[in-house]
Amino acid sequence: MEKRRVLGTAFALAFGVLSVLFEVEAMHLLEVATAQLPSKEPPESLPFPRSWVVVQGVLTPTSGDSIASHFRPNWRRGLRSLLVPAHWEKVGKGCFSPCSLLTFVAFEAGSCLRDVGKSAFKGFSFPSICIPASVEALGARCFARCGHLSQVTFAIGSRLEEIGAGAFSWSSVPSLRIPASVEVLGAGCFAGCGCLFQITFEQGSRLRVVGMDAFDRSIIPSICISASVEKLCKQCFAGCGRLSQVTFEAGSRLRDIGESAFDGSSLPSIRIPASVEVLGVRCFARCGRLSRVAFEAGSRLRVVDKEAFTGSGLEAICIPASVEKLCERCFAGCGHLSQVTFEAGSRLGVIGMDAFARSGLSSICIPANMEVLGAECLGDCSLLRSVTFEAGAQLRRIEPRAFFCSPFVQVALPPHGEIRSARQINLGWNRGFGLSIFPPAVVQFDNRPQGGGQQRRGGLGSYREETSPLTQYAQSFSPHSTDA
Repeated sequence: MEKRRVLGTAFALAFGVLSVLFEVEAMHLLEVATAQLPSKEPPESLPFPRSWVVVQGVLTPTSGDSIASHFRPNWRRGLRSLLVPAHWEKVGKGCFSPCSLLTFVAFEAGSCLRDVGKSAFKGFSFPSICIPASVEALGARCFARCGHLSQVTFAIGSRLEEIGAGAFSWSSVPSLRIPASVEVLGAGCFAGCGCLFQITFEQGSRLRVVGMDAFDRSIIPSICISASVEKLCKQCFAGCGRLSQVTFEAGSRLRDIGESAFDGSSLPSIRIPASVEVLGVRCFARCGRLSRVAFEAGSRLRVVDKEAFTGSGLEAICIPASVEKLCERCFAGCGHLSQVTFEAGSRLGVIGMDAFARSGLSSICIPANMEVLGAECLGDCSLLRSVTFEAGAQLRRIEPRAFFCSPFVQVALPPHGEIRSARQINLGWNRGFGLSIFPPAVVQFDNRPQGGGQQRRGGLGSYREETSPLTQYAQSFSPHSTDA
């Protein structure tokens, strides 16, 4: 029994020593290979496992999608430095991602590398890297979760065109200067970068698209968007709680500010370029500090989409003449919004449902081109006292309950048109009825349940309809009459 115990211990020690020697030798062979590997060698001549093959200058596995799946555990743990040969043209998908101890990556002078593949260096511990000028694309998540990455630089004359989806996501890079050649920032390329406080673009930038979630939850305090940018995609700066300044270069070609682009940011003000045509859904929603929005002269803005400014801190806004539609709830819940004006010659034709609901408006003058006031578009505006229409108003319809729960509003209706039926007179209380175009009239609403006038009650309040040319005119129609 004692002999067996001694033999077992000796065998274990011998196995441990051999394992260590094998690992050291493997690491040495790997470092030699990465420094001296020729561009076209058959697998038989490689001085490291056959799972690594270089074909036409591209590092690829002998089978499967990733070299990581063929990497032996002891090799995977041991690799600490890497010198990428100049003749390599591509670093393949996930080829180094398991090397968690890799602390140094460099590229030989005169590198021909064009593409860094998906997840190629994901999760590494190296502190810095310089991307060669020859690189044209950084693949998805190629440097994701590099928790020690504190410096990323691009060689002079960089030809980089695309930074892929999640390329630097959840890394610790603190600042970055984007080469002028870059045209696309992929989805989530800097998402979750909790240390990222500065992004700059080289002069003459050709950047066209800032992708979805590109800077989501980063801590950048300010950014200047290049004039070449045409689109800010969905949630590209969403959740940037420290973002307090956004500017656009002169001559901006930006056309579309996408859905939730700045949702939840700390912007106190912003100036929208004249080239912008669409403000997307919730693009400035929940921006509690946003008190002022200005539009450049000659604005081509056409649509303010759903909930674009809902819950923001807006105090006043002037809608450009080019705007044709204010969509549902675009200014809903803006309790500090006390003044809304429209530029002369406004082409606004539709104010959508709940567009100014629960705002702080005390009065509003509707542009002459207006055709439809949506349901509850001025509903629950407790401070609203006056609604007037510009001369030559073309209003065709007021949707049900347009002024719902706005207790003391006076509405000066436009002087032209037809009433389709007496049932369409109600301007917003109780169950609500549609409204076509009216003769001159002023209607007074009062939410207080007190005497005087004709009082009616509904589910959310009551109102007093004073005798006016409108009510007198309505009485001549049957409640069940068809269109006149």
